[in-house]
Amino acid sequence: MTDQTTREEAAQADLATLVEYAGHFADSWSTARRQAWVAAVADRVRHEDGTHSFGPSTPVPAWARLEFDGRLRTGECPILSLGTVPVHVDWPRIVREHQVEMANGFYETAPYGPDILSAFELLTGLGYEPWLDTELHLVDVAEDGTLQIRLEAGALYAEDPVLDRTVREVWDRLGSTERVCVSPDFGGRNVVEWAWY
Repeated sequence: MTDQTTREEAAQADLATLVEYAGHFADSWSTARRQAWVAAVADRVRHEDGTHSFGPSTPVPAWARLEFDGRLRTGECPILSLGTVPVHVDWPRIVREHQVEMANGFYETAPYGPDILSAFELLTGLGYEPWLDTELHLVDVAEDGTLQIRLEAGALYAEDPVLDRTVREVWDRLGSTERVCVSPDFGGRNVVEWAWY
């Protein structure tokens, strides 16, 4: 048994667990998407720091490889996630330059993608280095085999201290119900979280 066979079997087992966890949401996952996800997971290049990159055989757009290789962690949502990006990256630039969709990863309600990006830009403009907990959701496979990705954000973070008026302004831009928690042990940092999951 080769290493690749073992990795494919592990990815198939991961898919079975994911389908069970996702429930009726998994009904919309085509066979092509499921097979592409298994192949991508089996092809991942894992790094010592716990991150991973797209494998050499994974047909993602070149921009995704450039932007996310070495920054990906295993996804946590019950979707066909190619990984999550839990670090600061310039999401507005990525969306603008690569014409990729940013969406609310949990609901078809506020906050919507443009609202999330607006709140992110507000914090950036005030000197913070915010980050989004963002899944790379495999939403389709193009005719040429390229994996189609949607960016699905579940929470926005900034390192404390954040002024109360800034917290409120971020919520105003997000247009969602106020839910803020200050996490005293977020990798040893105090963090403000705007979560909609």
